[in-house]
Amino acid sequence: MPIVQLKPLEESFMKIVFGKLTRLDAIILCEGKTEVETVKHIVNKLNIEVPVTIGLADCEGITEVPKAVIAVASLAKVARKLRNIGVIVDAENQSHINRAKSIIDSLEARGFKVEDLRTVEGSQQVFETTIRTDEKTVALTIAVSGITHYPFRKHTIENHAVELMLLEGKIEENTINKHETAEEIVNKEKTLETIKQANRENIEKAYNHVIQILKQLTI
Repeated sequence: MPIVQLKPLEESFMKIVFGKLTRLDAIILCEGKTEVETVKHIVNKLNIEVPVTIGLADCEGITEVPKAVIAVASLAKVARKLRNIGVIVDAENQSHINRAKSIIDSLEARGFKVEDLRTVEGSQQVFETTIRTDEKTVALTIAVSGITHYPFRKHTIENHAVELMLLEGKIEENTINKHETAEEIVNKEKTLETIKQANRENIEKAYNHVIQILKQLTI
């Protein structure tokens, strides 16, 4: 089954309302375009088998992610196939668990019944819970990007690209300390090129949280 890239948030959700969501087994709501492309490149590079149809949606920014989760959770009531919602979001200045909890808080503020977050086995950056409605139960998995021991002033998906470059010997560790953000070291194009050229073991280590969320959504 394929991974289906949806258009940016506004256009995606119009199409979802008119039926696209009904054809998906799972959907991953990505904070931005970099996350969408990163997932696609990792799946292709590692030849990850995806036995279900997963939609990838660009939420176009961290502030839009909670809105997107609420919208999809609402639409999931009538989309009989959809059983799993995934989220890939930056930690920014928060801890991984607090960033995940902020999404749960947004859902609960809208009246959704959400179980307590649990850390997924295999990653301290991936959390799972269940959204319960009168109609059905939907699994929610949240992968929070960012490597907190790096001295960057914000923790983002680009941190993992820097980690991969370090593992691949493309940069020295002292280079990291010279920059305030990972984005000063790597952009989207460099991220994707590094993934294309990297060996499997290093990708699995640097992007463990992305691989774990894919596993959770395809169980």
